[in-house]
Amino acid sequence: KKFSWDQANWKEWSLYIESHLQDGQSTLINDGYARWSALLKTIQDANRKYIPLKTVSIHSKPYWTSNLTQLAKDLQKARSVFTNRSTPNNKAIFDKNKQELKEELTKEKNSWIRRRTESMNIKNATSFWRKYKKIFGANQCNFIGNLMDGDILKTTNEEKEKLLHKSFFTGFHLKDQEPDQN
Repeated sequence: KKFSWDQANWKEWSLYIESHLQDGQSTLINDGYARWSALLKTIQDANRKYIPLKTVSIHSKPYWTSNLTQLAKDLQKARSVFTNRSTPNNKAIFDKNKQELKEELTKEKNSWIRRRTESMNIKNATSFWRKYKKIFGANQCNFIGNLMDGDILKTTNEEKEKLLHKSFFTGFHLKDQEPDQN
């Protein structure tokens, strides 16, 4: 299990830490190590109280949403109904649910990739592609949806490949940027 940082109640978390730091207990400790341990314990207590845990497995997908969960449940139900009673109407409902899930899944995957690549630089590109291969598989046919180049929609594989090459391998994205100060 891991902390679900995006679902944390940061206001309550910070109030909890501030109240424990202001109660005077930590100022009575003269030993630096003991003071540090008290601060660390306060932060860990706040984390347990105000940041929910989520279960993470090797099957967890970072692009998965509650909408995809609902669509997957609807598809499972439609599959069960169609399996038990194979009528044309049940087949149509099953196919419709399957198509909806596929479209939403593709949309969420592409959205996740777009969010991750918007702020990408040379330094973190390697770790991104390593994670991408881990999530989507290195040897399978990885579909990338339509891409936008300014206001122009790129739909063919050749256009997408050229755009990705221009974005990641030519250094074009560094043209107008200042170098890092680090």
